[in-house]
Amino acid sequence: MLEIKNHTALTAEIIPGLDKNGFDYAALIIKGNFVLNPSNMNLVLSDQPAKLIKADKYYDEADNSSVQYEADTCILKQGTDIVLNGHAYVPGNQMQRAVDVGLQINDRNISYRVFGDRQWEKNGLSWNITQAERFDRLPLIYENAFGGIDTSTLEDDVVQYSDFNPTGKGFVGNKKTPVEGLFLPNIENPQKLISQYTDRPLPSGFGFISRTWQPRVKLAGTYDENWQTNRSPLLPLDFDEKYFNAAHPDLITPGHLSGGEKILLRNLSKLGDIGFIIPEWTAPVKVTVKGRSKSIQPLLDTVIIEPDINNVSLTWRVTMPCYKQFLYINSISIGRKRKA
Repeated sequence: MLEIKNHTALTAEIIPGLDKNGFDYAALIIKGNFVLNPSNMNLVLSDQPAKLIKADKYYDEADNSSVQYEADTCILKQGTDIVLNGHAYVPGNQMQRAVDVGLQINDRNISYRVFGDRQWEKNGLSWNITQAERFDRLPLIYENAFGGIDTSTLEDDVVQYSDFNPTGKGFVGNKKTPVEGLFLPNIENPQKLISQYTDRPLPSGFGFISRTWQPRVKLAGTYDENWQTNRSPLLPLDFDEKYFNAAHPDLITPGHLSGGEKILLRNLSKLGDIGFIIPEWTAPVKVTVKGRSKSIQPLLDTVIIEPDINNVSLTWRVTMPCYKQFLYINSISIGRKRKA
């Protein structure tokens, strides 16, 4: 019987899975919560143990809300997902009409401009953007990014919506003009600010991308009659494993973070600009299959930053091919046994 000997304070669990060819895999998931301290760049393990998430969690109802936490149960990720759940904050608790926010990973910077509420207003034959309302903080969720459903098409045969973010705001369908008072997105790319209602920028955000949204869903493959007849329930042959990465495309690193990377947050915490250093994995991990042991190196593939609660969640994963051998995994040892 499989035994997990976890000598660390991290949460660990092994989950079986299949690749698109039907080969067995075992995914060892190791997860921890760390305290985000504004006065110390080094993360310290939290007293609150991390919980593995077995199903996607949404901010509201799944059909009309963005994802707050994606399930931890995929077999692999090809890079590290970096996700931030939180708010944009105006410095000094002031009330302003806009503020720039940023998340920097070493020398790579992802910046957005966050506006107070704005609307499309008709002036004669032209459409203008109203002055932004003042705010002191604003939720950084995809409901406040570009996207949404064109409500003027609800009685049409085909309802038009943004397949990149149907929960957002500001989307205007083809050959339509805005509904008077239509809200613009609050979160925008400062290099591609909306100036016309026909503009359709990619949604700006730091959260998880839903499995059914573009550009992620196109990686899931083709589920047609041929798949139904010849392959179901296996994944389609054109399934791309990049699908398992769920962060905003700008926040998926091309390789896994290995530790030592510096992450800086600008106007993303009520405590001011803060940052931290990704810890390096140092605990040994040993897997024994059919009595034979080998050491393996977990890969950090998910970083969830939550400045509002001073928490950073880190998830390491080991993906082990085990064709017809899952039941032969004797034990997994994580870390060093503490001396009595």
